[in-house]
Formats: sequence, structure tokens, C-alpha cells
Amino acid sequence: MLALDPVLQEALRSLTETVNLSTGISHPSDRAAAIGAFRALHGAGIRFDATTVRAWLVAEGKWNPRDADGVMEIAKKVSEGKRVHGERPSWNTDIVKIWRERAAKQGTGSVE
Repeated sequence: MLALDPVLQEALRSLTETVNLSTGISHPSDRAAAIGAFRALHGAGIRFDATTVRAWLVAEGKWNPRDADGVMEIAKKVSEGKRVHGERPSWNTDIVKIWRERAAKQGTGSVE
């Protein structure tokens, strides 16, 4: 299992549950979900490495590697503060709080 911030893990689980894995992020709403998730994490100060995100998606989330590549590119751009086209509201405004609570319940480590 890859060692990731527990809140990031919860975000990736949520994204995996939200996206149609047979099509990856090719649908605009799935792409928007990925962008929104990483923007929410970035805005909350939760750091992530795009390559590690991709590895988790393939190994733990069972994503198609090609689709995980697309998510990796989004994560990279967001983490660098670059503009990513295709975002629209797709997550609750308190989603990071929800991910923090889930992470705390999992007991996977620090969630601060």
C-alpha cells in the first residue's frame, strides 16, 4: 500500500467512487470532479504528488493506467497553481472536512 496523506486517500477514494471508471475522466462531469477534488485539497493546504496520485489510482483504485495519466496531469497542474479548464461545482463546499472526518475514523494517521 502506498503511503499517502490520509485525507488525500479519502479524496481519491471519493473520486474513484464518483468517476465512471470505464471511461475515466473523458466525460466533462468526471473531469470536473477530478479538478474540483484537487482544487479543494490544494485550497486546504493538503499537499500531493501527481506521480504518487497516479500510482495510488492504478494500484488501489484499479483505474486504467491511461485514465490515471489524465488525473495525474490535472493533479500536477493544480499543485503548481496552473489553470485547468473544465471545472464546475461538483463537491460539497465542506468536502475536505468530510474527508478529514473519514480519515480520522480510518485511523490512518494525522489528519491535520
